[in-house]
Amino acid sequence: MINKVISTNTNTSWLKIIALITMTCDHIGKMFFPKITILQIVGRIAFPLFAYCLAVGCIYTYDIKKYASRLLLFAIISQPFYIMRFSANINQFIDNLTNFNIFFTLFIGVLTIWSIRDKRWIALGLCLLFAAFVNIDYGLAGIVLIITFYIFISKQKILFILVALQLGMYFIYPGDVEFFGIKVNLQGFSLLAIPFIFAKERKKCEIKVNKYFFYIYYPVHFIILTLLKQILM
Repeated sequence: MINKVISTNTNTSWLKIIALITMTCDHIGKMFFPKITILQIVGRIAFPLFAYCLAVGCIYTYDIKKYASRLLLFAIISQPFYIMRFSANINQFIDNLTNFNIFFTLFIGVLTIWSIRDKRWIALGLCLLFAAFVNIDYGLAGIVLIITFYIFISKQKILFILVALQLGMYFIYPGDVEFFGIKVNLQGFSLLAIPFIFAKERKKCEIKVNKYFFYIYYPVHFIILTLLKQILM
């Protein structure tokens, strides 16, 4: 239920579509064209958008328990297909069983927001510990970003500064790819998501998409990409 004034972009259907497109570019790049860095750079846009949309969703939902349950369900459904993406054989599949997909990150994000909203500090601590020590996509940093969006969503200037600092800090870390002759940490390009989050809304550009499309797309696109990889490679 709405208990905050949102000062940023609430057109989350468009943001989710952009997140899906950029995520797909990232996965295509990693699976088929690992040397084409631009695809993975574009892919860095996806998670901040998912994190932001999750925070907005927690503010607007009338049943946060159902919201969390839905994320957990699709996290479980998606897990085998997520693992298949980077497993060449059964041994690698087994080794990767504890690498958890982004739905688990978003699920923990909802539990974290729920804990903050209801002032359940022990539950909050457990969520943060889980994110810190279990191998979920984007880890504790991803959960902290979700918390930042939720807490400061009504304070646009503060939110902008905090998000820019959190995303930009990755450029401080050792680089993993070469970009125009310079070694950089790809995750720093998550900064490219900021203009979408803080963009001025235009009512003429509003779009309505069934919420289950975004849930179903995630495992289905892994199935399609994995099959294509088997056929082509």
